[in-house]
Amino acid sequence: MVKRVFAVLLCLMVLGGMLPGAAWAAGFIDTGKDVSLTIVARQGETDIQGAQFAVYLVATYDQYGEITVTEDFERFNLDIRGENDALWNQMIPVLEGWANTAELVPADSGATDDNGVLRFPTGDQKLAQGLYLVVGRSHTQDGTVYTPASFLVSLPGRSAEDDSWVYDVSVAPKFESHPEKTDTISRKVLKIWEDKGYENKRPREITVYLFKDGAIYDTVVLSEENGWSHTWEGLDPNAKWSIAENAMKDYAVEIVREGITFVITNRYADAPPPPTKPGGGKLPQTGQLWWPVPVLFALGLALLVIGVARRRGSEYEE
Repeated sequence: MVKRVFAVLLCLMVLGGMLPGAAWAAGFIDTGKDVSLTIVARQGETDIQGAQFAVYLVATYDQYGEITVTEDFERFNLDIRGENDALWNQMIPVLEGWANTAELVPADSGATDDNGVLRFPTGDQKLAQGLYLVVGRSHTQDGTVYTPASFLVSLPGRSAEDDSWVYDVSVAPKFESHPEKTDTISRKVLKIWEDKGYENKRPREITVYLFKDGAIYDTVVLSEENGWSHTWEGLDPNAKWSIAENAMKDYAVEIVREGITFVITNRYADAPPPPTKPGGGKLPQTGQLWWPVPVLFALGLALLVIGVARRRGSEYEE
């Protein structure tokens, strides 16, 4: 009986060693490894030179991929869960607005070189492992204005090929571009409340900030008196414009730009959620738990050994 149990144990250990890396060593983050981010700023055949980017650490990881929101963003009651790309995309303008409003110091910043490439960390800096918000400024080159979209990136990230952790991540930001303009533009903000039955929880007014390339340009107070909306005229057409509002307790916020209008939607925590919006693909698999894999394997192994021993014991008694 002892020989058979030993044989079963040996067999299972071999099988365990042959499991895919995602289930064993490759499934855990090596917290001792350095991480880096390479930004390739290019549109078509044009290398965008001298474009400025800054990275903000939103949350850190442990070896299992568990997320802990940093102190800078924790004050905003930030909740990061799941792998819903639509939800993550909704968070980006909110995070950017909070970073600008609080004038947070980025973890690192720099500008692209003559090949349109920028590598973080720069100089003697070192990046912690975690989730980063990457924000770029509008940049004019050869008469064309390039405005990068802000994005979230996981360091380390997950490989699309074998689901292993990648510690040197490379990204190519999306850019909006247009010929340099001399006329002015307008921007509008409109607030929508999703708190039916909880209208008494609304603040009487809310302050909204307008940012020009990340710096506060103007503030406006929205209320019922102005229909919870405001329009700015005479704005620089070659700048990157964004907005933010003061964080409100018990209200989730979403900011979406529709044409010239920034739509701010606030939903009360106990109000029924809106219908799920369709979204394709997945963002980096942050927050996925790998520690149950070896634990469950060990538990299954123990149960199997006990079963074999009991069976052999029964045969011996007979």
